[in-house]
Amino acid sequence: MLSQNIYNLRKEKNISQEEFANILNTSRQAVSKWERGEAYPDIDKLKDIANFFNVSIDYLLDYNVEDSTVDKFITKLQEYETNKVFTIKLEDIKLWISKYNNNFDLYSAVIDYLFAYLIESNDKSIVDLIMTYLNKSITLLPSSNNHNITLNDIHSLIAKLYVHDEKYDLAKEYIIKNNIHHEELTLARCNFELGNYKDAINITSEVYLNSVSSIINGGFLQIQILLINNNVKEAYNYINWSISFIKSILTKEGFFSHIIYLYNILKAICEKLLNLDYNSTINYLKNNNIENNPTEDNTDNIKFYYGMKHVLFSDSKNTKETVKQNFIDKLDKSKEPYKVSLNIYNQIFGGDLNE
Repeated sequence: MLSQNIYNLRKEKNISQEEFANILNTSRQAVSKWERGEAYPDIDKLKDIANFFNVSIDYLLDYNVEDSTVDKFITKLQEYETNKVFTIKLEDIKLWISKYNNNFDLYSAVIDYLFAYLIESNDKSIVDLIMTYLNKSITLLPSSNNHNITLNDIHSLIAKLYVHDEKYDLAKEYIIKNNIHHEELTLARCNFELGNYKDAINITSEVYLNSVSSIINGGFLQIQILLINNNVKEAYNYINWSISFIKSILTKEGFFSHIIYLYNILKAICEKLLNLDYNSTINYLKNNNIENNPTEDNTDNIKFYYGMKHVLFSDSKNTKETVKQNFIDKLDKSKEPYKVSLNIYNQIFGGDLNE
């Protein structure tokens, strides 16, 4: 209802009827009549009211009929953004926003389009406009349902916008204040630009170690899956690459030796399945048995070389049980990979696993 909407919006702004009347260049009595439903603003005043409260005239009039044209405009924005065609005029965008001031999907499409244009053109004249739309979208987010955008996503864009505008102090403050997830590198960049090199290196070290951990542990799991599905050649190539990668980041002897040992067990299995010479791999495994030669504490090594503690992967010394439970027991006992794995396991650790 128009009268109630004007009253509510005025109260939210915390201004009196007289102050509101002065802003609109009308009388306090006119405002009072609007709010009591005894009279209605003319069309020009209605536009002024909508502009002052930053809402659409449709919102003031409670006019909620679906307009397919806004959906078409949203689709156009998305298509142009994808194809990097930035020919939509800012005046048109502002017009649609003013008409559908509470449409979250419209704000989202506009923000994505303008952000893509900013990255492409580096036209910093639109930074403030994007920031305005981002902050407005935060207020609309709780009432929006059919989308996968989270508050963290919007906060991330605001932080990135500060960085693009070279306002690193504001970006850093905003990331910390809003506890923004997955923006560690942005925070590190801010610290670097602000000369806080110690904080920057600590953050980048953490990101680096997390990345290394994902590559190593993810690769080990992928190799297991490939072997279980009998993709031996692909698994073997992946093993060799992984071992080379791990060795390339070694900082001292013994570092990552536990995981390299596990990779070499899988390597020996592949070599036998591919009818390759696997004796050197078996000799390496026998001579460097993790059970008999416990590895140094990787946590301390990482703390020494990267300035902090971080657990990359399971540091279990019970390699025999790890290989049995996480690999051999998952193989199909009727197929060749299981028989070969059993044979390699017994050669390395002695005895008979079947006993």
